[in-house]
Amino acid sequence: MLTGMEVQRESGQSKDENSEVVRLKKKINALIDLLEKTQKEKQYLNTFVDGYIRNNAPVELRIKEVIHVLNILTKEAKWLDSSYQTSSSRNYYRIKTEDFEDVLDRTLVNIPRKKMIKIMANIGVLKCDDGHYTYSATIQRTMYRVYMLKKSAVNTLIGEQDE
Repeated sequence: MLTGMEVQRESGQSKDENSEVVRLKKKINALIDLLEKTQKEKQYLNTFVDGYIRNNAPVELRIKEVIHVLNILTKEAKWLDSSYQTSSSRNYYRIKTEDFEDVLDRTLVNIPRKKMIKIMANIGVLKCDDGHYTYSATIQRTMYRVYMLKKSAVNTLIGEQDE
């Protein structure tokens, strides 16, 4: 096995050239470390920016998503019909919680389900009492947990979308 001095003599490198190679290797390793650190920071920032955009999307995008969800609900005819004409059945569409949440999960990409439910309640589409969004309903002698969507708001939003 050759020692460091023998390698230098055989390769023809002087001590100054060898120290220059070592210095350049250290510099390259430092630059590689900096590059890896910068790439990790970039990935973190991209994740942060995507989350920020998702949670603070402009109101217009959220309204478009609400209209999209309402269109799907009306096309799939998920509303529960009641044989009794109570005030809530006259003023609200009722939909099973599972059906409504399934539609939200299928259609929403950028907004979490809970956030969309809050948005719909804030703009007056979804009935909300003290932070409760689901209600008990008896329809054709069967108990359901339902979300209640205001008929006038749903019809107005779907009507505006057609224009």
